[in-house]
Amino acid sequence: SDPPYAHHLATPELRQSDLFSRSADVDKTGLYGREPASFAQEGRAAALGSKNPVKVHAWKGGIDGWVCDFTLERVPWSFSLESITLGPRASIWVGGEDYEPIVLGAPFLQRLVSGSELHVVPGGRHSFCKQPEHLAAILREMHLHFGFEA
Repeated sequence: SDPPYAHHLATPELRQSDLFSRSADVDKTGLYGREPASFAQEGRAAALGSKNPVKVHAWKGGIDGWVCDFTLERVPWSFSLESITLGPRASIWVGGEDYEPIVLGAPFLQRLVSGSELHVVPGGRHSFCKQPEHLAAILREMHLHFGFEA
């Protein structure tokens, strides 16, 4: 997911990497001045029309999840990331070839959560964790730290 752009320590570079914050009048992916739900609905329709089972599955629940995620990335949160005390049990995973805001945001999040670990998957693109070997690594780590079954 994207980093919290509204965080008071977010750098100008990080905030400017948010493509959705651009004007909808200037950039087709810009959402400033456009209803995010209509943008999400267009993305969902394209995904469903693609017949790609992964994309169809991602949107089967509708657009509410995307709109919620989009909103939470851009508003102040009711808790401080710096107050998370999980240490190395908190890990941030990012694909090395993911979208720029996510590549920039992952180390930002890692610095905010004291003692957390950053895992950069070389060559990993957006949704890299859906690949079995990466999902298995994430689940193994959860099992190690929390006792969840992988």
